[in-house]
Amino acid sequence: MTKLDELFRFSQNALNLHAYRQQLIASNIANADTPGYKARDIDFAAALKTAEAAQDKAQPGLRKPDGAPAGAEVLYRSAVQRSLDGNSVDLDVERAQF
Repeated sequence: MTKLDELFRFSQNALNLHAYRQQLIASNIANADTPGYKARDIDFAAALKTAEAAQDKAQPGLRKPDGAPAGAEVLYRSAVQRSLDGNSVDLDVERAQF
């Protein structure tokens, strides 16, 4: 079973990161009209590399205290077009990322 677990660990890490990113993007879309809300995302490629490097040290599917998968650093997306209320969500960008 250990060989089988190692074989699917990459897929498990990738799916965990993808699901977490989809949650962040869905949260951005849901808060598109919230004043002062800053759009959040993760650098998927960098997070996946970090998760791969740490897979020998940690349990697969390990999560940080904030609920994010190991290796996922939440970043704030720059506003494409400034808004008066300070919200940085651009629905076209969010739809494309989703």
